[in-house]
Amino acid sequence: MKPAAEAARSPRSPRADLAFGLALSVAGVWIAWVAGRLPAIPAQAYGPGFFPMWVGIGLAGCGVAMVWRALAGRTPPADASVRAQASMPAQDRAAGTLPPAPAVSALRIRLAIAWMLLGLALVGFLLERVGFLVCMPVFMLVFLGLVGEPWQRSLLTTAASTAIVYFGFAKLLKVPVPAGWLQGLI
Repeated sequence: MKPAAEAARSPRSPRADLAFGLALSVAGVWIAWVAGRLPAIPAQAYGPGFFPMWVGIGLAGCGVAMVWRALAGRTPPADASVRAQASMPAQDRAAGTLPPAPAVSALRIRLAIAWMLLGLALVGFLLERVGFLVCMPVFMLVFLGLVGEPWQRSLLTTAASTAIVYFGFAKLLKVPVPAGWLQGLI
């Protein structure tokens, strides 16, 4: 039996946070660099790379924060473990008989990191031909599936974020977003 304090810890290991943080930092720097190379649009104060560059910087910052936290040995508490502990009778909590917290396997963590890097490279390569509205949902659904998100939440998150980003950039900011296969339909 594990002690209650050990069972209540986050199922994520500092190694996983370190790996995800490094991958997120690299991806963020790459996005900011690519966005900075986008050509300016005449008569617009901000070019098409302005907002993506800041998104990349934000992602890199989040990755650095994850690396910092991992190196400091701190991980956030797992919501499921905390809720499970709070809902159990006091004698079970004291005895350390909490159910084990669900954890993402090391293989899935490695696959998610590999997909983040490879998937972003594929999106960058295929974006013009295939289009944003096809590439991004595929990228997001595969990633969310690898990190263990429920499929219903993954679909909702993917649909909402893709629509918000597309309409925000393509319609509101008038940034040319590649339509690819959907050219003429949108």
